[in-house]
Amino acid sequence: MQTMKTPKKTVSVDLVEALLEAASKPRTAAQERRTTKLNEAIKANTAGYDREHDAFFDKKTGVWLEKGCGHKDCEFCKNRPKKKKL
Repeated sequence: MQTMKTPKKTVSVDLVEALLEAASKPRTAAQERRTTKLNEAIKANTAGYDREHDAFFDKKTGVWLEKGCGHKDCEFCKNRPKKKKL
């Protein structure tokens, strides 16, 4: 396996290539809507950030502005409530 050194970690070249490929794919309409909603909330200062769950939420309603990743073992998403407790 070919690896690449960065200042803090050694990462697989295959992983880097996979990430670059995923980033180059066009976004779906749903992804665009979520991104727009989040950006609008940040500009309007109605978005808060929750470090425990690594996600933005609406400061007025507690609704998450980002979907969870869906991985059952994700340390950020696995215990994330339906809404942020305000």
